[in-house]
Amino acid sequence: KLRTQLDGRVNFLVGGLYQSSTAKTLESWHDNLWDIRQTLGDPTNFIREYPTFAALEAENEFESYSAFAESYFTISDRLELTVGVRYNRDEKRIADRFVGFAAWDANTILGGALGEPWLIRAGLLAAGDEQINPAALLEFYDATDAFASATNLIERLMARQLVPLVPQPNEVRLLRGSPTRQSWDAWTGRLGLDWQFRDDAMVYATYSRGYKPGGFNPGTVTTGVDDLNDLALTYDREDVSSYEVGLKAQAWEGGLVLNVAAFFADYTDLQLSDPALESRNEGAASVNVDAEMFGAEVELQWRPASAPRFGLELGYSWLQTEVLNAASQVDPFDRTQGDPELVTLVNLVGGRPYVARA
Repeated sequence: KLRTQLDGRVNFLVGGLYQSSTAKTLESWHDNLWDIRQTLGDPTNFIREYPTFAALEAENEFESYSAFAESYFTISDRLELTVGVRYNRDEKRIADRFVGFAAWDANTILGGALGEPWLIRAGLLAAGDEQINPAALLEFYDATDAFASATNLIERLMARQLVPLVPQPNEVRLLRGSPTRQSWDAWTGRLGLDWQFRDDAMVYATYSRGYKPGGFNPGTVTTGVDDLNDLALTYDREDVSSYEVGLKAQAWEGGLVLNVAAFFADYTDLQLSDPALESRNEGAASVNVDAEMFGAEVELQWRPASAPRFGLELGYSWLQTEVLNAASQVDPFDRTQGDPELVTLVNLVGGRPYVARA
């Protein structure tokens, strides 16, 4: 970036920013207690919710470009105007898959020979199977006719070979019509006015427009939770318009400092992490809501020159927030989000909370 320090009434700042990152994730976990609970009985229906062994593989790529410029206009000795603008271009790409294995599901191992299969893959609980239904999975791999014409175990097993044993990267997203690549363009900026009405005091007012790119929710939906079929695998960009007015004053040669500010922020598609979806989705799940935020702050500092080792600081802040679209309200302290059919339990390994059917 480049910033000028000219003698005239106008100065400016120009610059650019480029970012690029790649994050790879490989996780796996196993719990023998799941098999034991299936054998001895499971009144909470936990087994149908979670597989015995699970593995997650994901690769996320992020690339960002931006260019910005800001001008400073000295209108008078005590009045200054700031005008800034920024162009943002962000791109995200993802490739992920989730595999879960349940040793107890013999019917799946036999390719559905014991009845109508609710899972296609032999012995594998794959996220795609329940999100898009077996028919869509067969159609995706051109295996519909072969599976429909199978009349015995051998023909079923042969037809099943047309579907890869392990879900392919982004299989769930492609079957659900969800993108694997997203990009956003946004113009943002700020406008500010500073008035120094005394040598040791000034008031200011600012307006700024901000933006944050959207992203991908993980495609690792655990089995048996019906309402996760509606979980979007992406979330939208976030935009915010912010307004602030304030006072900054000093007295006694800087020994007394007073700062006062009041602000308002108007969010469109604010990105929130939904704890209920997180615990059932085995990963961070984000949703978008519209929201408003009002606030005020007062800060007082006193450091008398006669007592350099003494200092006093007082502060007060007030904040009020409101989610505007009630249908999307999220209570971060209630993982079940008021659903009476769900309860919050704690995993025996690691103490991680999760949601299961009551």
